[in-house]
Amino acid sequence: MLASAAVDLRREIMRAYVTRRLGHGDRYVVTRAYLSDGTIEERTNPGIPDDADLPWSRVGRYDDLVKERDRLAHEGWSIEAEGGREGRRA
Repeated sequence: MLASAAVDLRREIMRAYVTRRLGHGDRYVVTRAYLSDGTIEERTNPGIPDDADLPWSRVGRYDDLVKERDRLAHEGWSIEAEGGREGRRA
């Protein structure tokens, strides 16, 4: 197999959501995806109904998923354990 054709897929193992406000009344949803390789990706939905095409940005890494989950819950995030949503290209 050619090196350029090789794809490294990472599984999403947890997803977290929080609603934030801008000014008076404007709200948006921030979504974080925690991937099996330790990467944290984030996207912001400005209020559109279908966010599947919104871009993801890498915002960090985690070492301990349980500690990260507990921290997010303490900060008010909603958490979903995924067990592998869609694969993502590395």
